[in-house]
Amino acid sequence: MKFGRSSLPRNQVPEWASAYINYKGLKKLIKAAASTAKAGKDVDIAGVPPP
Repeated sequence: MKFGRSSLPRNQVPEWASAYINYKGLKKLIKAAASTAKAGKDVDIAGVPPP
């Protein structure tokens, strides 16, 4: 079973739309943090606004 791309927008409950996680944005945030850590710098995501 596949989740995500086609079924979620169609099945979203409008009242809960603001609570859904933007996984694409989260993935970008994690990749940016990983590359920063790999470069030897401290990763600080405390002030990062949600995607």
